[in-house]
Amino acid sequence: MKQIILQGENGLAAASVEDLVSSRLNFFRGWHCEAGLENLYIDFDGRVWVANCAGSRAYQWDDIEKAWGYLGNIDTKFQLPTSNVICPYASCGCGSDIVTTKYRGDKPIQFFDKNYQQATVDLAQLKNMSALKTNYPMHKQILWDVGRFCNYNCSYCWPAIHNMTDPHKSLEVFCRTADYLIDNWAMGGQIRWYFGGGEPTLNPNFESFVAHLAARNQWIMLVSNGSRSSNYWATNADHYDTLIFSVHFEFVKDSLFFKNFKQVADILENNPKRLNRFVVKLMTKPGEIEKSKFFVEKLKQESNYHALGPWARERITFDMVPLRGLADGSRLRQDYTQDELNEIVKFNSQPQ
Repeated sequence: MKQIILQGENGLAAASVEDLVSSRLNFFRGWHCEAGLENLYIDFDGRVWVANCAGSRAYQWDDIEKAWGYLGNIDTKFQLPTSNVICPYASCGCGSDIVTTKYRGDKPIQFFDKNYQQATVDLAQLKNMSALKTNYPMHKQILWDVGRFCNYNCSYCWPAIHNMTDPHKSLEVFCRTADYLIDNWAMGGQIRWYFGGGEPTLNPNFESFVAHLAARNQWIMLVSNGSRSSNYWATNADHYDTLIFSVHFEFVKDSLFFKNFKQVADILENNPKRLNRFVVKLMTKPGEIEKSKFFVEKLKQESNYHALGPWARERITFDMVPLRGLADGSRLRQDYTQDELNEIVKFNSQPQ
């Protein structure tokens, strides 16, 4: 099931984040957006923002206190928003921002009152898009980039968001921040926590923090490059509701990645306690469409994917991710051909 449902004048269309970006439909300037009410972003330095779009543009401000969407810092204090925002930016680049409820003009109450809706037209046929939301219940979500520390140094990754030197956040900071947000922003309810980096699993306090969130009945998603040992994933994969492995061809070690994929797939096959979805995202440069396709087919062969039962296979998906530019992370790189972008949309839309 596609994670986003969109309303247009001729019906409803379903899409993924990658579909919208590849189709260049991620432009929402002037729209109402529930950023701050439904969505928050905590950056590498512990600064809190209404959304990633605000935090990723922090460098544009001489005085961070005056930056649009800035709420404070987890190490000192931060405020919680009380109203939605009008999008000031030309394009929306982060997945957690794109799925945040937004609409143009008057709010279409009937559209937003339904948790799940069936698409009536293809995305390419949708006319005059005017609203979007997740196609599942989601009340609160937080994207937290827990640190820059990463064992990869990808050429297309923004230099300011990865290194091998940043200190790790403490368990006390993790838990204090999460408890405050659960109690005061979500009013004791469940938050969908999205963790990225850097490589979050390299923080020695991270798994203890995940256990703390699980004890508080929180929904947890991790984005990892999947480079830890198979023993690590055997122990930890079932601590997440959704686990995402990103494939970076510049650094990935095929044999280890295939082994780790099989490890997680086997957990899905054998009645997991928590894990419900496993996603492989292939970071696909211009000219690498066929390379990504070949990697997926080889991954399936090496892991014995085709022998999995239907429950497990339905919960494993493969997505090609078109890369954003280094100068503007909300926009696609300019060196993709239209045929390549069409091929990415086609790959992400086909049954797997």
